[in-house]
Amino acid sequence: VELVSRIRKDRVEGLEIEVEKQLAVCPEVSRWQILYNLSCAYSLASVHESGDRKEELFRLALSKLEEMDKLGFFKSKKVLESALKDPDLQLVRDSEAGKPFFQKLNENQSAPPLDQNQ
Repeated sequence: VELVSRIRKDRVEGLEIEVEKQLAVCPEVSRWQILYNLSCAYSLASVHESGDRKEELFRLALSKLEEMDKLGFFKSKKVLESALKDPDLQLVRDSEAGKPFFQKLNENQSAPPLDQNQ
């Protein structure tokens, strides 16, 4: 709730710096939670916006999810299922920018595990 409030007041820059400081010192388990919650906050804040600001918040939400993906956090079935079903991320999942990303996550979920012996 605090994240959404700060974002709606257009205090994103300070928030990003604060979050980056937290990410620098937190253990890996907390890192995915911070990125995930920040993505949800951007998505929720976009509900009250329009035009360029709405697109900016979608882009920020998606960038945090993409960072999670690069760091391998979506290899966890729990994290992946949360992102695919969380109502806080519905607007991002439905956005033009978000659809390809979530389609890729869906495909990765249904892909068979790689055979390490090949």
